[in-house]
Amino acid sequence: MCPGGVVVAASSEEERLAVNGMSYFARDKENANSALLVSIQPEDFGTDDVLGGVELQRKIEHSAYVEGGKKTTLRNHGLNSKFLEGMQMLRLLRICHRSLKET
Repeated sequence: MCPGGVVVAASSEEERLAVNGMSYFARDKENANSALLVSIQPEDFGTDDVLGGVELQRKIEHSAYVEGGKKTTLRNHGLNSKFLEGMQMLRLLRICHRSLKET
């Protein structure tokens, strides 16, 4: 989570889309940015090549470029109310499950 942050383009190759978040010293911008992290293991590379991780990164960045309409411009997405409703439902299901296990 980056308070007062902005999302900036971080692509280093053509037909790739990569972004990064940053904040200026004052952290006084209107928005914040955050990310979801996913663990990747060497087995996920699909090869034993020493540069397999780099190739996987290139494939992911190219897929992001294609799925984004082959544009390198960034779109701003707010927190979706349906997402929040889903998270509240998930929380309720966990509470119910925990209650059922205790009985």
